[in-house]
Amino acid sequence: DDWTTFLGICYALRAVQGVGTALNQTASFALLVGVFPKSISLISGLLRAFTGLGFMIGPALSGFIYDEHGFLYPFVIYGGVMLCSSVAILFVLPGEVEANEDRKDAGIFTATLKLPWSLLWLFASLVVGAAVGLLEPSISPN
Repeated sequence: DDWTTFLGICYALRAVQGVGTALNQTASFALLVGVFPKSISLISGLLRAFTGLGFMIGPALSGFIYDEHGFLYPFVIYGGVMLCSSVAILFVLPGEVEANEDRKDAGIFTATLKLPWSLLWLFASLVVGAAVGLLEPSISPN
């Protein structure tokens, strides 16, 4: 019932989420550009597309979960998905990533999507994008 405490916690968590999003996007871009140095525009476009897809999916999915299961479940489900994707990235990501400068630019899109850790990074970008929009239907005053 204490709105000041609630808003303070919301702002603090949103700040932590912003830092996490910035770290995720920076690491994703640096890793993928390191592997595909000749296709920076494609990598940037893929990361932005998946993040944008997350922006579209997040509020709708969060609103549905909120309506069906209540306030807590959007946060628990998102946290679980992010935790699982983070653990999966730890196990799938190679220790040393080698640049693929020999690949032709024409097949770089399919080459990027064939790497399992690359798909996990794109999925993580989608989840991060969804997280930004996740809070909108859950904590907005209706």
